Amino acid sequence: MKTVLLLIVGVFLTLDNFGQSTNDDRHRPQFYDSTINGLQLRDPASIERIMGITDNIVDNESERAEVINETGNQLLTMIFHPGDVVNQFSEYKVEYNKERKLPKLRINEKEFITGKGIRLGITKEQLSETLGQPKDKKQEDTWMYYYKQENGLLYFGSYYFQDGMLAEFWFGEEYP
Repeated sequence: MKTVLLLIVGVFLTLDNFGQSTNDDRHRPQFYDSTINGLQLRDPASIERIMGITDNIVDNESERAEVINETGNQLLTMIFHPGDVVNQFSEYKVEYNKERKLPKLRINEKEFITGKGIRLGITKEQLSETLGQPKDKKQEDTWMYYYKQENGLLYFGSYYFQDGMLAEFWFGEEYP
């Protein structure tokens, strides 16, 4: 009986919040992206759940943590800002692992993919279809997206193309 009651309460709570977004979500532009393979910006719980680590993974000298994909050909750099808590990252950068770095952290996924489906190797047209037109183009091969959030922090997205394909991207909240 307790299980049924808890289930019914859970359904009502879910229905009550169904289709609602936070005030911040309603004002976010189309290009806002905040996850890579389930790792949520500024959310230590997602880092610890996906990585399976509760210890501090930040390299204190660089204030970063590096992660490779299962084949080691892609590198995710998670940037820690002063004032963040353990395993809270405010910026993510994804690039090909040209230097063949071997950090101690690895995600058993074929590639790094954002919540919006952005991944290395897509075309400018594919990025534009997903995120819309950039706010700025630094030359033709670097697309910039940015906006000031309600919390006052500047969200940015930078996408670098080489030979018409996405070769690197970096997004998050700038350090104030």
